[in-house]
Amino acid sequence: MWLTTRTTVVTLFGAGFIVAAAGFIAWSGTTTTDRPVVPEKMTVGASTADVNALMWFARDKGLFERAGLDPDFKTFEAGIFAVDALLRGEVDIATTAEFVVVKRGFARPNLRILASVTSADNGMLVVRRDSGVRSPADLAGRTIGVTMGSAAQYFLGGLLQANGLTEDDVSLLNGKPSELAEALTAGRADAALLWDPSLFELKQKLGDDIVVFPAQSYQDYYFTLVTTDSWASDHRELSTRFIEVMLEAQRLATEKPNVFAAFITEFFGYSAEYTERIRDSYRFAVTLPQALLPAMEEQARWMIGAGLVDAATAPNYLDFLDAAAMRAADESVVSVAF
Repeated sequence: MWLTTRTTVVTLFGAGFIVAAAGFIAWSGTTTTDRPVVPEKMTVGASTADVNALMWFARDKGLFERAGLDPDFKTFEAGIFAVDALLRGEVDIATTAEFVVVKRGFARPNLRILASVTSADNGMLVVRRDSGVRSPADLAGRTIGVTMGSAAQYFLGGLLQANGLTEDDVSLLNGKPSELAEALTAGRADAALLWDPSLFELKQKLGDDIVVFPAQSYQDYYFTLVTTDSWASDHRELSTRFIEVMLEAQRLATEKPNVFAAFITEFFGYSAEYTERIRDSYRFAVTLPQALLPAMEEQARWMIGAGLVDAATAPNYLDFLDAAAMRAADESVVSVAF
């Protein structure tokens, strides 16, 4: 399913859409039309991937402007690059999977997650058909492209482990998603762990010359809005408005699923058929879910065990969640027990 609201679960592209609760309850937060005329500037490190579709949808529909916000969007192919820009002081809010917060959080405990905006388990291991790899168990000795330090490395580690392998049994090629897709096309890599839109572009280019295997073992990742503790505490009202815009985008996408689908098709350059094929990949829901905590704790244990961080124990990840903006915008979507 694509979208969840407070009492509604919506599946797009069917003969209409299904309301899972009796009657739709409209979003009850402050409307974005009741905002100051003078826009407030901020800088957002935004992913170009379709997992971030709600944010781009909000921009396209003018919701930030209506909320009195004037965000400058700096685009990044992967969340780890957006978070590194945040830590350098180049952006105010970054979009990233929670894995990046876990990894960077060992050294930078000032990171704060404001909300999850999407969850999914659609990471894929893409393999060249001529590589001789018929299943993930055949990856020993092969070169695998992965964005090191990102969620891709974590899920690759789990996939290898499930097939009796470790990172020591393969050669890892580090790079941005687009670089990994290029390496796979050129034959410099036998496989790569990718998400859309890089996966879509690769399928368009190579077609039947690649084979795809699910890589996440049905473990969700959470695509989040991240800032620093100081920015969050100094900009409470601003961060609340940003969350309200995202909730409004979710409400609009829920009420007009065909409009949201058409936007995704046009914005990401997908075919209508491809947009329909991936419709169940994402759960676009602006929340702060309890399930986020065990996911982060498991990732931290993996990093420590793999020697990827200089730490013996994981921090308390409750300290990395800042629920103030979410509670102010809509307390009902915060399920974390503090």
